[in-house]
Amino acid sequence: MKLIMTLFLRALLLLTAAAGAAAILLAGLSVLLSEHIAVTSAGALAVFSAALLGWLVPVQIIDWLKLIRVQRRWKRIAFPYAVTAIQTGMFAWYVTTVASGISGMTMTMSGVIITTAALIILSRTTYTAMLRSVRHMRQPKLRVQHSEG
Repeated sequence: MKLIMTLFLRALLLLTAAAGAAAILLAGLSVLLSEHIAVTSAGALAVFSAALLGWLVPVQIIDWLKLIRVQRRWKRIAFPYAVTAIQTGMFAWYVTTVASGISGMTMTMSGVIITTAALIILSRTTYTAMLRSVRHMRQPKLRVQHSEG
């Protein structure tokens, strides 16, 4: 039970940090690029950041496409890039849909592109840093026992 609570609290902390990072990023972009991204209320910023967490489920479903076996060599090389292009396009559509549904936020087309690119770069950088920090925690899978005799 203690392990489940620890995992739950860590997941909640990670999701809160992700929403906060997205809010800070969007607030910074709206200050720097006020002609492309306009955020008029903190509530709109919080709703948009929380709505971005809703993208976690569809991105995992789209990522399952990478599990499809591809036989031909050139298709096997190109397929992961095609899946990434699908993910990026669907994420841009999702950001546009969410931003248009929030009354305290307006974005131009270039603002959507800049926001999408910034969020993708932030998430890739965070994912890479997370993998580096966890890499040393892996346990060896094979244990060698020495026998005396």
